Amino acid sequence: MRSRLLVLSILLFPAFMQISSGEGGVIYVLQFEGEIFLGAQQMFQEAIEYSENSGAICLIVELNTNGGELHSLERIIQDINNSRVPVVIYVSPKGAVAFSAGTFLVVGSHIAAMAPGTTIGAAQPITMEATGEVKEAPEKVVKATSALIRNIAEEHGRPGDVVEKFVTENLTMGPEEALESGVIDLIANDVYDLIEKIDGKEVSVLGGNVILKTKGARIEYIEPSLSSKIFNVLSNPVIAYVLLMLGIWGLIIGFYTPGFYLPETIGAVCLLLSLSILVGLGANVLGLLLILLGFIFFLAELKTPTFGFFSTAAVISLLLGSILLIPWGGFRLPGEQAKELYFQFLSMAIAIVLGMGGFVVFAFYKIVQSRKLKPVTGYEGLIGQKGVVVKDILKGETGVVKIKGELWKAKSDQEIRKGEEIVVKGVEGLILKVERS
Repeated sequence: MRSRLLVLSILLFPAFMQISSGEGGVIYVLQFEGEIFLGAQQMFQEAIEYSENSGAICLIVELNTNGGELHSLERIIQDINNSRVPVVIYVSPKGAVAFSAGTFLVVGSHIAAMAPGTTIGAAQPITMEATGEVKEAPEKVVKATSALIRNIAEEHGRPGDVVEKFVTENLTMGPEEALESGVIDLIANDVYDLIEKIDGKEVSVLGGNVILKTKGARIEYIEPSLSSKIFNVLSNPVIAYVLLMLGIWGLIIGFYTPGFYLPETIGAVCLLLSLSILVGLGANVLGLLLILLGFIFFLAELKTPTFGFFSTAAVISLLLGSILLIPWGGFRLPGEQAKELYFQFLSMAIAIVLGMGGFVVFAFYKIVQSRKLKPVTGYEGLIGQKGVVVKDILKGETGVVKIKGELWKAKSDQEIRKGEEIVVKGVEGLILKVERS
């Protein structure tokens, strides 16, 4: 996973931006707001590495999240545990939340803090039915999740019996209750107040204990790299699904329009990005295969018309594949947010699949209509027809022309460039003889 994120970072031009304040030792602050997907894991990883390499006193993460995806969360926790720089998770500003997966980050930090008027908790795992109905996860999933958050909390000296209620009872807490119960270390009005209050605290990081000396330190707000921002948007399951569909269609269109190159290029890029994201999300292989089978059925309908049989099979296959594609049980979001994300995904899938079905039916209708209207069969029926060059025709070499939506090899005594109109003058074997129109 780290190598895949590194490749994407290089491709998408990462660059940290810094906004400085104060003098002395440096404390970096990363502001994170939104769902925790693969892009979030890259943001945290980059921020921690940057803080380590720069010799920062600590890294403060201002957090406001409804939750996210389990695999990305686990990787962030690993990055925090392996950090040589103390990581402070600060739920901020007023009104911010750290629900579900966000709660795991709070209890898994070296120092946990909350601003007044913030909330953490609501980490009960759920399952999503195909209808979008949200249900409590099976008991074994609840037990596994509660054991996970308990272990994370106890490793950082926080009360496991309290934090596991976030999972088993879907408990939520404000800052006062969280401080009193030992879930967080302090309440701070803002970053400056936080820095004052953590001065002199001793924390255990990779490599030993560290005593924080934050008095007089300067603050530098670091912006996530461009690649992280883009990847965080793309790692949304809805966007990843759209990219997958665009990628497959791009390759198919490119295959049927030789010499144009743009569709297959865009398709390959979209497919590469989507597969990188879907693999990271733990995509269901059966779902991917069903989606691929659906496209094969659509192509079969166009090649060997079955009056709707293959089209119906394609729609069913694509819908089943789309529903099975994303492992929704791996998401740690409150019920309403999970339901909203699922319905966004399902609505997009239905719209795309029905749109593709309508396109294939329309294309099939036009094919049948053109066959009925064609007055002459065979190559001779093309003589006198006009078309356009899609691949240059050079003297002594064949090119490609498009006539009534069909591609043909063609040659000419003239040099005719891509985009110019032609007229068919004759047929030599399987190659049309054309002239500039």
